[in-house]
Amino acid sequence: MSEDWKHKENKLETENNLHGTDSAVPKGEIVPDRLEKSEQIAEEHNCSGAGEQVSIPADSEKKIQFSTIKNILLVAGALPALLLLAGGLVSLVFYYQIQETQRVVLDEGINSPDIIIAENTADEEDAVREEIGAQFPEHIVNIGLLGFDRGWGREDRGHYMFRPDVQAVISIDFEKDQVSVVRIPRDSYVPIHGAGGFHDKINHSYQYGYYAGGGDDQNADGIRYTLMTVSDVLGGIPIHYYISVDMYSVIALVYVLGGIHYDVEERIVDEVWIYGVLLPPIEPGYQLLDGTNYMRILQYRDAKSSQDHGRIERQSKLLAATYRYLRKNGRISDIPAIYRIYKEYVDTDLSYKKISALANYFLKIDLTDDNLHFYTLQGSTQMKDGIYYEVIAQDQRLEIIEEVFGLRVDPWPPLVLKDSPEYIKEQERKRRMEEGGGLSPQFPGFENMPQLEDFFYQQSF
Repeated sequence: MSEDWKHKENKLETENNLHGTDSAVPKGEIVPDRLEKSEQIAEEHNCSGAGEQVSIPADSEKKIQFSTIKNILLVAGALPALLLLAGGLVSLVFYYQIQETQRVVLDEGINSPDIIIAENTADEEDAVREEIGAQFPEHIVNIGLLGFDRGWGREDRGHYMFRPDVQAVISIDFEKDQVSVVRIPRDSYVPIHGAGGFHDKINHSYQYGYYAGGGDDQNADGIRYTLMTVSDVLGGIPIHYYISVDMYSVIALVYVLGGIHYDVEERIVDEVWIYGVLLPPIEPGYQLLDGTNYMRILQYRDAKSSQDHGRIERQSKLLAATYRYLRKNGRISDIPAIYRIYKEYVDTDLSYKKISALANYFLKIDLTDDNLHFYTLQGSTQMKDGIYYEVIAQDQRLEIIEEVFGLRVDPWPPLVLKDSPEYIKEQERKRRMEEGGGLSPQFPGFENMPQLEDFFYQQSF
């Protein structure tokens, strides 16, 4: 060992003795709390170059290891607490953010469906939408609601192209704390969006978009065409988001909520079979509805209640009662969590944060008959080519658009439906065959009978 190092070591030992510390430490040993200082001294004097190293006894090594393990355990113990603290801060920030529902839903980005416009109507529709977009109030959010008729095992019977029998817009006015639900009956005769003026039942818009949309996702195309057709009917309003469910979705979600207590007003007699068993009628009275019976009431229609319009009224009452029941029992706050678990049952472009903000909003406000309104577009019954349609009354349509959305739009031209020449011709052919006892073209050997009948029919004029 070098003389220089011995001198420094003796000096260090003398200092320790003078201060009354480390007096029991044998010569040549360095206690842990001095280790760093000793290494600094050795480095300053370039002791490592002399080939000499400071020895650390086993007891001191154990102390160093214990101290290291202790520090690791302290860090490991603090980590969960830090994570919990961080999680709590995130949750707190999230909670305060969703209190501002309008900002979250309208100001943090909107997922409006892409507009698909046929080339021959693009200029006109673009101009209308640009004008409506500039006029539309910034404190109103519109959510499209589509209810598909998939359920009760219909897919097992070959009905693969399901249709949205429910087309509605839920419009929330944050300035007035008012909610309006606008329904368009499924048989409404309307121009299909992007079809160049072609008219059909509004629930056929999904099928048109499914096949003619041209996108990679046919279902998304169908939904987009349906939403834009609904928008066109309501004067070109923006539909900011959408929610799409089917019968199975409603049944599952009601079961998850534990059922809904509801005062059934009338006896529901339908023909619903579950696993080969015909379900009994639903009797009137206040009762707990499970998912199946809840769906039966939503779906039920009869001649006494004007078929589809009676069903719409029944659905509106059940929807309002459901909201009040869930709010009273504190279940609205459970909806975001339920959605996160069962989101495969619901198709929507609303994010979890926006769903949470809306749930919080509906929990805070009290929707009564004064600020919860239901509207249904009315019309006249007309037939075309043997098919029932409902032609929308323009005065009532314009009144609803102005009252709910604050917009004034032009009426559509009046419509009087007429049978097509092809349909008239076919009906006349059938009539003559029935009256004259003509041979049916279904018999073998008479496959060309319709063409022959047409030939003789033309020769008679």
